[in-house]
Order: sequence, then structure tokens, then C-alpha cells
Amino acid sequence: NLEGRLKSVANRREELRRRSREALTRPGGGAGGSNLRHTDEGLYKKVVDRLQLSKLLAAADPGPETAELLGSLLTEAKASRRERLLAAALLGDIPGEASERALLAVLPDASGVFRHELLQALAKAGGRGARAALRGLKPDPADPGLGRLAAFADLAIAVRSGEVPAPGAVARAFD
Repeated sequence: NLEGRLKSVANRREELRRRSREALTRPGGGAGGSNLRHTDEGLYKKVVDRLQLSKLLAAADPGPETAELLGSLLTEAKASRRERLLAAALLGDIPGEASERALLAVLPDASGVFRHELLQALAKAGGRGARAALRGLKPDPADPGLGRLAAFADLAIAVRSGEVPAPGAVARAFD
């Protein structure tokens, strides 16, 4: 009987759909052990969880304690290159001596993209101590943009702190 067969097929199809939905919503279910609910395992989440920064970053005005935790990530042996870059960028958003100290502590041994990120962070969060360190930064033939970036950071700190830039500072920063 055709009608009975169609009803049987429809019931079987519904049963298979129900099982499929259950498998997908179950943790570790579905094909390949995935499920519909995605949990963010991104870099930011890993760093925040590892350093337990969620409460500190939730504060309206992160302070020295947050800067010290992020600074510890800059020197941590287990930290990946991406985590260090993220920590440097976050330190640039936290003004104060703790951020400046943490950034300056790793600047002499830094190189490449990481050194550039440190200089950008210092441009945003650095003070007088950072200006002295920036002026003492040795040129690197392997990194021709280093001098310009250091000059720009020095100029940004001078302008932000209300100081008059040294003669030629603007030309060095944008040369």
C-alpha cells in the first residue's frame, strides 16, 4: 500500500532528524566530535583565562596590577609570540609607570614585529623614562623602520605630555 509506505518513510525521516539534532547538541557529538555550540578558543580568551584577567580588564580603568600581569606575560617563557604581541598592545592601552616599566624591560632584547609593537605601545603609554630609552635605542641595519618608529614614539610622548618637541623631531618621525 503506497499510503502506508509514504507514512513509514516520513516517520523514519523524522526519527533520523531527531537523532541528528540530538547528536549535534550533545557535547562532543556530531561528525568529527564537533557540535553546533561554538566555544571561543581564540587568542584573547586564552590570554585572559590564563592570566585570570577577566575581572581586571572588566574594570573601567585597568591599573598597575593589570599592567604587571600583562608585563609578566612579556617575559614568560611559555608565552607564544602572538600572546606577547597581544600583551604589548594591551599595555599600550593602560597608561602609567607599570606599563612603561614592563614595556621598557623587554625592549632591549626585542626584535622585529615584537619590537615595533613595543614601540607603538610606548608611544601610547610611555612617559619621560620611555623618551630617554627611545633616544638611546641603537639603529638596526636589519630594521630600517626602527629609527622612524622610535622617533615617532618619542614625538607622541612629548606631545601627549605637553612638552615642546625637539627641533627636527617631526622630520625624523615622518622622514
